[in-house]
Amino acid sequence: ILMRQIPRMKEYALYGHAVFLTFISLDGLIEYVREPHDLEHRITGGATHVMTYSGELLPLALLFLILFFHERKLWMLAPALLSTFALLLTFTRSAWLGWLVALFVVIVSSRPKLLAWAAPLLVIFLIVAPVDMFGRLISSFSTRQESNLDRIRMLQAGEEIIRDYPLFGVGPANVKPLYPLYRLPDSPRFRTDRKSVV
Repeated sequence: ILMRQIPRMKEYALYGHAVFLTFISLDGLIEYVREPHDLEHRITGGATHVMTYSGELLPLALLFLILFFHERKLWMLAPALLSTFALLLTFTRSAWLGWLVALFVVIVSSRPKLLAWAAPLLVIFLIVAPVDMFGRLISSFSTRQESNLDRIRMLQAGEEIIRDYPLFGVGPANVKPLYPLYRLPDSPRFRTDRKSVV
């Protein structure tokens, strides 16, 4: 209602989001510089968990990046780049993938000619990426990493549970107690309630 009744309300809302995004991005960057940063101690930018922080950064980073592509307002580029950089430093692969897919879809749908630049830009990024970031990206395809193997084993256990309970399933409350009965011996985690490294 406010957006319809107050002509400049959308613009004010964008400014508010830009300030919020800049603040949480800077908070995460300062945290990255001040504190140790590895997979066990990733930046949270004031949030309670790295995934929550990534979830705050991702949609707003994409919003301002896409708006910049369409409207060419330079002020939109600052929060977009700052938040994208903070998102990279979270080492959250799922957020990286979401950012890439969303940007790819937007660019291809609006400017298909830019698709030719996608492969060279990806190669350049891989060449100049810091070792930690490159390692984290490559680890997405390694089954030796505990969190990747754990996801595969959970999927296999889930398939077995579906085979045994095909019609009605077991219900969400019963997955946790049933999983240890279906897990494979080499599963990294005995239970499903422990935090996994994403």
